[in-house]
Amino acid sequence: MNVRALLAFALVIVAIGVGSLLVRSVPESLNFSLPSGPSEQPAPRTLRPEPSQPRPATPAPEPEPETDPRLSVATSSIPVGFTREQLSLKFRKVRVSSVTRKPSASSAETLVLSVSLSRGETVRINGWRVETKTNSFTISRIPLTHDPFGGNPPQDLVLTSGDSVRIYGSAPRLGAGFRLNACVGYLETLDFGFRPALPKTCPGLYESTAELSNFSSQCQDYIRSLSSCEYPSGNPPVPADDAACRDFLNAVNYGGCYNAHKNDGDFLSKEVRIWLGSSNKDLHFLNETHDRVLLFDEQGFLVSDYTY
Repeated sequence: MNVRALLAFALVIVAIGVGSLLVRSVPESLNFSLPSGPSEQPAPRTLRPEPSQPRPATPAPEPEPETDPRLSVATSSIPVGFTREQLSLKFRKVRVSSVTRKPSASSAETLVLSVSLSRGETVRINGWRVETKTNSFTISRIPLTHDPFGGNPPQDLVLTSGDSVRIYGSAPRLGAGFRLNACVGYLETLDFGFRPALPKTCPGLYESTAELSNFSSQCQDYIRSLSSCEYPSGNPPVPADDAACRDFLNAVNYGGCYNAHKNDGDFLSKEVRIWLGSSNKDLHFLNETHDRVLLFDEQGFLVSDYTY
């Protein structure tokens, strides 16, 4: 081997050694390798939407504070001797509208309450108190109406607009009071001695004469002759064999009327009657000449006044 060949071989060996050293000294993070195929682009990053935050709930509007109805009462309308703070929240929704102060054989001392409320509004007046210079009394719970078949338990006296309450000093005959109904005229016919008398307007016994067509002629004539709220005779002038007629006549009374009409929409009256007397003694609560009537609610606040 000549000298040139040896030198060339030595240079190759040196080059290989230097290259090896350089490769070892390059950081691994630097990649000088050539791609073997077409370059691969990194997949585009998909941006995930941020989870939507729930919107804060819209707060419900605060209820408007209730206005004290007493604030709308004109100062000039506040009864003498009272302040605005002493008025009831029901002030003049129930009014003492009239009085009858001189009783007679057929009437009694009378105090009338009239009711004027908003649509759908009610007012309970048991526990309210009436005061005059002569006397005082508290309105009690009473039966809803007179039920001829029930125990007539006392209930709250709840009124609606247009109702009236007539309070009498006379003695009670069938409990301390009740709301009138379409059939009370039959009670008046029995002569319980109500003072004043109960209204005698009862429902008709039939709506059409066709309802009587199966009865005998004598029965039909007799039924047509009966006045409103009149009880049939114990021995009516009808054939003995007309059993259907007699059954019909046996139901012509307060109980029969009550059963037939208690579910009618207009069965109950707008009028309530209360009797304050005891046994055969009247309660005297109105001065015959001049007096001032004061109506207080159950908390002692003034509802109405009436001067005569």
